[in-house]
Amino acid sequence: MPEQKFVPTISFTDVPSGKYVRHVVEGHDLLISRLRDDIYVVENLCSHQRQPLARGRIVGGSIACPVHGGMFDLRTGCAVKFPASRPIRIYASRVVDGIVEVDVGGA
Repeated sequence: MPEQKFVPTISFTDVPSGKYVRHVVEGHDLLISRLRDDIYVVENLCSHQRQPLARGRIVGGSIACPVHGGMFDLRTGCAVKFPASRPIRIYASRVVDGIVEVDVGGA
């Protein structure tokens, strides 16, 4: 099992509810999203044609690829709308003293 390595990123309050913030952490291009009081972190890369998900919109608990409209569940990374069929990478995260930490270990 890969070792966990939580890295501090940004303040929880810097991520508006229902939105995301793009952030690069130790070479990982991430989208850090907030749904109410929960934080979800996914790789900024669509599994369909490897295009960035940044500029996509959040609908419910999913993010839409801005290129072809495929959608991914932010909680699980699962593809939920065609043409996406494969999941995207998700990252474990936590909030410590108001700062979002992301696990980039084992990557």
